Amino acid sequence: MDRHPEIIETTPTIGNVQELPQDVPTLQAEVLRLREEVRRLQEEALTDSLTGLPNRRYADQEIKTLFAQRGRNEIDSFSVIAFDLDGFKAINDKGGHLAGDECLKIVAEEIRNTLRTTDFFAREGGDEFLIFLRNEPHATTVAENVLKRMNDNVTTRLREYTKDETSWISASIGLVTIADDSSLRGITSSKDVLTQADYVRYVVKAAGKKGVFTLEQAREVDTDGRYWKQFVENKIGKVSV
Repeated sequence: MDRHPEIIETTPTIGNVQELPQDVPTLQAEVLRLREEVRRLQEEALTDSLTGLPNRRYADQEIKTLFAQRGRNEIDSFSVIAFDLDGFKAINDKGGHLAGDECLKIVAEEIRNTLRTTDFFAREGGDEFLIFLRNEPHATTVAENVLKRMNDNVTTRLREYTKDETSWISASIGLVTIADDSSLRGITSSKDVLTQADYVRYVVKAAGKKGVFTLEQAREVDTDGRYWKQFVENKIGKVSV
């Protein structure tokens, strides 16, 4: 008996296997198209459609990364600048939503031009924005430059758009810097950092608007905790503090 039968070559007949090599370029093109579509959808999910800035979801991811990097001593410090617009309601009331949208786009463009390419700038929603700074020893100066840009460039461009010389825009700006353990003071998570920056912004607004406070300055102003209590009630819900 022949223990080594002749091996007979056969052609696969399942489906269109013979034609598969001819379809490889088409399949590759389809894979690339699908990858690009996934990338586009992911980008859209993290981008504010009006200004083109990162959105709050993206900011939440970024602040978690910064907080973890600081905890591992991979960076020396990071700062959060939270600001909202003073005078924005009047722009909306006078010019409608189109004027409001244009104002937000001008703010995004002008403030982006004041920052380093490594800085993170996002729109939280409405007229609220966030800036994250890595290893920036002059974060207060950055915040002050943002305020100056709002008072000067943004207001000038807004007046040109509205054809109204009484139009103006400014900002209430809160700044929190995490540089070492002493700067944490009750801050135990990335969410806490954002909450504190929002609180400082609230104190600026309550104290007269159009200004910059650090967390330390806000606490000095709010010695009796009155603003913190109001902030908690307005932003987080009716709780006792």
